[in-house]
Amino acid sequence: MEFIKNIFWNKQEKRLRMVRRLTLQTTLLIILLILSEALLSLASALLFSEAPFTTLPGELGSSSRLSLLAEFMVRGFLLSLSVWLAGYFIDRRPFSDFGFRINSSWWKEFWFGIGLGGTLITAIFLLELAAGWIRPIGFFVTNHPGLQFPAAILIPLLIFIMVGFYEELLSRGYHLKNLAEGLSGKYIQPRTAILLASLISSAVFGIFHAANPNATFSSTLNICLAGILLSTGFLLTGELAMPIGLHISWNFFQGNVFGFPVSGVDFRSASLIQIQQSGPEWLTGGAFGPEGGFLGIISNLLGILLIILWIKRRTGKVVLQTTISLPPTGKSKTSNLSSGSYTSELFQGIQHIIWDWNGTLLNDLDLCLATINGMLYKRGLNSVSPSTYLDIFGFPVRDYYLKLGFDFSEEPFEEISTEFIRSYEAGRPGCTLMDGTKELLQFFLTNELSQSILSASKNSYLEQAVLDYKVQDYFVLIEGLENHHAASKFSLAVDHLDKLRLPPNSILLIGDTLHDADIADKLGLRCCLIPNGHHSKQRLEKSSATLVDSLAALKKLYIYSLEKSIQIPK
Repeated sequence: MEFIKNIFWNKQEKRLRMVRRLTLQTTLLIILLILSEALLSLASALLFSEAPFTTLPGELGSSSRLSLLAEFMVRGFLLSLSVWLAGYFIDRRPFSDFGFRINSSWWKEFWFGIGLGGTLITAIFLLELAAGWIRPIGFFVTNHPGLQFPAAILIPLLIFIMVGFYEELLSRGYHLKNLAEGLSGKYIQPRTAILLASLISSAVFGIFHAANPNATFSSTLNICLAGILLSTGFLLTGELAMPIGLHISWNFFQGNVFGFPVSGVDFRSASLIQIQQSGPEWLTGGAFGPEGGFLGIISNLLGILLIILWIKRRTGKVVLQTTISLPPTGKSKTSNLSSGSYTSELFQGIQHIIWDWNGTLLNDLDLCLATINGMLYKRGLNSVSPSTYLDIFGFPVRDYYLKLGFDFSEEPFEEISTEFIRSYEAGRPGCTLMDGTKELLQFFLTNELSQSILSASKNSYLEQAVLDYKVQDYFVLIEGLENHHAASKFSLAVDHLDKLRLPPNSILLIGDTLHDADIADKLGLRCCLIPNGHHSKQRLEKSSATLVDSLAALKKLYIYSLEKSIQIPK
């Protein structure tokens, strides 16, 4: 019985194995689509006075544009719902893990994808135009009775936005990620696993399009290659921003800007340019569109190269994001070297470490307690014990002061904050770095992990402190807030990531408070918390971050990962 259970159940990850997860998600999607078919047909008859929706129209003009838009909206919603449900109940991961850790970097990758898709199709159009294989026969063409061109072209644009989102969510976000997790293991290293997953998911992507009108064996192979193009952005960033943007603009420019068929389907009910196609079909793709010809292959290969060059320019290196092959993490995890639990995950795929300063590298807990108790005594307020401090300190510190009993109606928060920082800075030279700080910073530097500091301290004070402790040379970036009021460092963290120019899931944030964990969660960073600073271990255990008892233990985890042959990109 145990053997049979192991076939279906991954005991270590506490969830179903990969094949079962994929099967259940597919089954769920089919059930949802079948149940919706009657509703779609009823809506079509009542709202549009038409026959039931078709699965894939050969020509957009053959049915009501609004009914077709409604069909894509419903199907897109159901597909997204099936992935969300499968992710939550079967995969046991948040939806953001499928490639939606959205921040400013995510949007930059999205817009690059938009530009790349439009550029590649424009290149095909210009080449065929120069060769005499296409002839423009109309401009700003619409087959929508009673609709002006701007309104008419909006419908296919909305359709392609939805298609780009839900096809990438399914093929790259769900299929590729689950395949990578399932293949990665004792015999297949993470890099190999995600490359195999990319090939398999791209093959499935091509097969899905094999039933399209005018499809051929060659067009199916070409769509498989297009799947690899779309996978490239995901594999190198860990996010779906670039694939979604590329997918949207590729389809829209193909069908509604330059008037080509889109994967064999005629979406040209409204197009900027109407064309007449000629030329050798093995080059142009003929009735299937550019995706079915040799020019489509060249365009896909060029797109892969341009993605690599753009990421190289933006981040300085091109690295497969092996975090794609990691199973989802649950709630707070405390590392355990004896069991090996979670140890191989913490550093896998990490290229950069962001350090918090106060309470993480600088041992200033006693100074903070002494300073705040001196201020409380001065005002006749009760002092705070070390255990109480660890349980109530947090960000914004304004709320923490209120919990201590300060009355801002009598004294403005800004004056109280200034008093604290003056007393703190006077005593700060008496603080020491955490045990093993310099050794660990040097160790990571030797292992080619870049490092930076992100602190809620005022930037001028932070820079001076780093100089005083002679650790400035370990960091490529040192940033604190513009003032000493310590409201939040989230906005600063967003700017910090933009300056680092690295994929969020290749960054490990190490701190000592729940605020650090919250920032990491919102920005898609890996997070490690060390409970020897300003929050108690009990509080930190409520987060989803990995807990490590000390800096020395953190070094052991990295060494353990190396000994287990976890491939950590340099």
